[in-house]
Amino acid sequence: MQVAQANESSGAVRQAVNIRDWYSFSSCVMRLTYQRATVLQVVAMGNRYSLEIMMATRLPAHAVYPALKALQRAGFVQAKWGAKAAARLHGSPSIQHYEITDVGEFALS
Repeated sequence: MQVAQANESSGAVRQAVNIRDWYSFSSCVMRLTYQRATVLQVVAMGNRYSLEIMMATRLPAHAVYPALKALQRAGFVQAKWGAKAAARLHGSPSIQHYEITDVGEFALS
C-alpha cells in the first residue's frame, strides 16, 4: 500500500498493489492444487464453459466443479449466467460461463 500512497496519480500502480494484496490473502485461504491450477490455466486459455473445461483438462465433473467453485470463492474466476432467452429458444437450460479475473491472471504469472 505504500506504493499506492506515494503515487496517487497512477491508478495502474494502485490496482497492481491491490491485486497483489488480494492474491496473497487468497493464497493463504485457498491452496492452489494441481487440479485448481489446471482448471485456472484452461479458463485463462479461453475455455469458458464447464464442458469445454472438462474436455481440455480431461478431468471428470466431480473434480472440475469443486475446483471452479473454490477458484470463484477465492476471486480467481468469475461466473456469469448465459442468456436465458436464448436458452429457452433452443430448449436448453441456461449455463454458466467462467472468466479469469485479474487476481487469477496474477496467480498464473
